[in-house]
Formats: sequence, structure tokens, C-alpha cells
Amino acid sequence: MASRRGFLFGSVGSVACTALFGSREALGAASEGEPAAIPATTYRSRVAAIQLELRKRDLAGLVIVSVEGYDTRYVAGHAPGVLLIAEAGEPILFAPGRPSTWLKDVRQERDLESMLTRCAEQLSELKADRAAIAIAGEFGWASRAKLAAALPQARFVEGDEIQDALRLIKDEFEIALMRRAQQVSDAQILAGKTAIRPGRTDREVLAETVKAALLQGMDLESSRHLIGYGPGTDDLWSPLTGRRIASGEVLNFEGIVYYDHYVIETPVTFAVGKVSAKQEELARINFEALQAGLGAVKAGVPLASVVDASNTVLRRHGFDKMIRRHGHFSGLANNDRPSFDAGIKSGMSLEQGMTMSYHTTITLPTKEAIVVAGRELLVTKSGCEMFSSVPLTALVQAG
Repeated sequence: MASRRGFLFGSVGSVACTALFGSREALGAASEGEPAAIPATTYRSRVAAIQLELRKRDLAGLVIVSVEGYDTRYVAGHAPGVLLIAEAGEPILFAPGRPSTWLKDVRQERDLESMLTRCAEQLSELKADRAAIAIAGEFGWASRAKLAAALPQARFVEGDEIQDALRLIKDEFEIALMRRAQQVSDAQILAGKTAIRPGRTDREVLAETVKAALLQGMDLESSRHLIGYGPGTDDLWSPLTGRRIASGEVLNFEGIVYYDHYVIETPVTFAVGKVSAKQEELARINFEALQAGLGAVKAGVPLASVVDASNTVLRRHGFDKMIRRHGHFSGLANNDRPSFDAGIKSGMSLEQGMTMSYHTTITLPTKEAIVVAGRELLVTKSGCEMFSSVPLTALVQAG
């Protein structure tokens, strides 16, 4: 079994997945109408935008580190690795194995330590060893310490926001990939409607929903799936136990689905038969809160106003002490930076082309009922587009 330390450093997950399940085509995904690959010209435009920002900030370069995440993928089309983007010239990728990337300058290194060592050497060659350099991605503290030890006269600064601001606005290729990921997610919801019925176990339900996603081309090694039950719990999600589903319960399902490295999150609550009046009431209020938030989404609107629209509904019904966060930006990561809390604190306004998973949840401390509902959104000039073609309802009827 490959360990995390192996990359820290090696990448065998996708190879193992293909060996176990076959190629995407073998799994039955459509071979026609698939999203176009992101072209090198688009990657080059991303590099140019980053380099322009580096020059504005008087920075000699940006070092991006990916270990378990995807921070280098936005520019290099590959992760894991260490990516050096100098304020001018071609980026350099330091990575294990033989990465598939549009970049011409790829230096093979076995682990993170050697990648950062070679990166420091390259910064010296670029005469940046006395300059200001931005650090972004994972293990920022460790990367900074390693580079600072090698380049003691350089100054290192936080650099996540340089790439993050670009990643928030999706181009046509990214939007196409997210639409395709949503098709995978929708297939799971439809499979859940059939799989969830009294007497079935949570493991059987998960097997059916994962199978549906695999047949649609889901990236198995990146995707996650969560299940929860009510009544009888005040937590949205539960570990798999093999428990049997009973009539009158609800089952929460959330597929965090990656397709070609882009992610969609669509949480729903399934009703198993006739649920209680308390559960129906909770679902109705939660749905009202969700719709209020969705109705506030529009380019130019402060993110705080969207969240406040949902919270106003929840407070009006007496759920002010049960308010949870209502979503997150998404794309190459399921929780793209900044978080909603950070965005609200900074006064962020929504922009056309942003994508997010927006959802509302209520869990009663009395354990009588639980509910979650949400959709993946594309912010537009006049409002928002929901990627999913599954009708948006307070509860999804199963069985």
C-alpha cells in the first residue's frame, strides 16, 4: 500500500483505480460529448495573469506546493509537485515520476524535500535569493522553513490569494467539466431514489450510488460519500454500520464527486415512505432558507447578503442557535479558498463565473428530525444557474 510519506510522495492512486475498475470508457461513460481538455493557451493565460500580479507586488516568484491537494494543477495541469512561477519566463515543475503536463520544463524529484531543494537552487540561479518570494499551497510553514534555510537573505510572504483570486472565476473549460461532474452527481441521486427503501442497509445504498457514479466516470480516488439518518440523531452524517433503513426515516446523502479533477457537491435528504409531521415541517423551513439564499445570489452582491438571506429565515422560525455554515466555493477543491467566513469578513462580493456549493441544514437537538438540501451554483450577471437537472425539493422521495 502506498503511504502518504511515499510522495511526500508518489502517486499510484489513479493507477490502482484503473487496475481495479478499468478505464472510464470501460465503465460505460459517454465517449462523445465529453468536455474538451483545457488547452495550453488557457494555462499560459493563467501564468501571464499570475506573473502580472507578481510584478505588481514586486515579488520575484511564486512557489506552489501540492501534496494531497491540487494547488499546482491550476497552472501545471498536474499534482502533486512543487511549481515555481518566476515573475517572467516559463514555469518549472518539480514532481515525482513522469507527470503529464503542458509544461516543457519538468524536473523529476523523489520527494518534497528534494523538490524544495531544487526549487531553492533555481531561485538562486534566477538571482532571486535576496528578493521577496510568495509561498502558496499545502505545508506553507514547512516549505517556507525549507526555502528560508536555503535562501537566508530572501523574504518569504503568504501567496495563496494570488492564485485563489483567479481560481474563483471559472472559464468555459472549467464550467464544462463541472457540468459533467454534476451529471455524475445527478446519476447518484437518481440511483439513491431506487436503492433507498425499507430493509436495505446503508452499505447496500452506498454501493448502488457509488456504482452509478463509477459508470458515469467519477474519479474514485478523490471522491467521497456521506450518509446520515433521522430521527434519532442530531448529526447530519453517520459512520456505516450495516444498519437497515426503516420506513418513516430520512436518509441524508452527499456525494462529493470529482470528474477529471473538478468537483461537485449536491447534498439531499431522502424521505423513506411517510415521514413525521415534525420532519416535514423542518424540511419546509430549511427549504425556505435555501431558496432565500439562492434568490439573493447575483454578481455584485456581497456574499454576506446571501448568507444573511438564509439566516433571516432560520431566525424567524426560531433556529438562530442551530445555524451552520451554508456552503463553500468549489472547483479543483471541494472547499476552495477563501472560506465563506473569510470571504464575509473581507467584504467579498460575488462575481460572474464563481462556482459554489450552497446548502442549508437543520439538526434538532431533540433528535426528532434532521435535514440538508443544497445545489452547486454558477454565479451569473442576473442571478445564478444550478448545475443539477434533478428538481430542487425540500425532500427527495425514495422508494
